[in-house]
Amino acid sequence: MTSSDTAPHAHPAPAHDLTGRSVVVTGGNGGIGLGLAHGVARAGARVAIWGRNAAKNETALAELREAGLDATALVVDIQDEEQVCSAFADTVSALGRVDAFFANAGVPGDAVSFVDMTVEQWRSVVSINLDGTFLCLREAARHMVANGGGALVPVSSIMNFYGGARKEHYAASKAGIEALSRALAVELAPQGSG
Repeated sequence: MTSSDTAPHAHPAPAHDLTGRSVVVTGGNGGIGLGLAHGVARAGARVAIWGRNAAKNETALAELREAGLDATALVVDIQDEEQVCSAFADTVSALGRVDAFFANAGVPGDAVSFVDMTVEQWRSVVSINLDGTFLCLREAARHMVANGGGALVPVSSIMNFYGGARKEHYAASKAGIEALSRALAVELAPQGSG
C-alpha cells in the first residue's frame, strides 16, 4: 500500500469503464450530484452537470477539471420545460450523445407542520422534485429510444419509505419518483432504455 492509497480524499478505483460515454447529472454542482459527477467522470465518462446556480456550477466545474476530469456545466431550472429541452439539445451538441442521465436535482422544502402547509409550499417542492424529474427523464428517454438505448437513473430518498415529519411534500415527491422509475422500467427496458 502506498501513501496515496491512504490519503484522506482518495477514491477507490471505478468499478466500470465508462470511456467514450456521456453522462448528465442534474443537481451536479453540489452534494450527492457532485459526487455522482466525480464518480462517472473518474470512470472515463464525459459529464455535463446541470444546476440552477451559475456560481455553484462554475465552482463544481473547476473542481472536476482540477481533478483532470472531462466536464461541462449548464445553468438549468429543471421545472422549466423550455429550459430542459434547450439544455438537453445543448448537451447533445456538446457531448455528441447522452448515454446515462442521473435525475438527481431536488429541494427539501420548508420544514412546516402539515396542518399549516400551504399549497404554494407543497407545489414548490413537487414542481422541482417530481415535475422536474419527469421533464428531464422524458427528454433523456426521447433521445435514448431514438439512439439505441441508455440508462435513466432517477434519484429518490429513504424518506420515501420512512416518512418525515414536517416534510410530507418532500416525501410525497420522492415516492412519486419511485413510482415513475418502476413504470419507466416496465415501458422502456424492452427498448434498451430505463
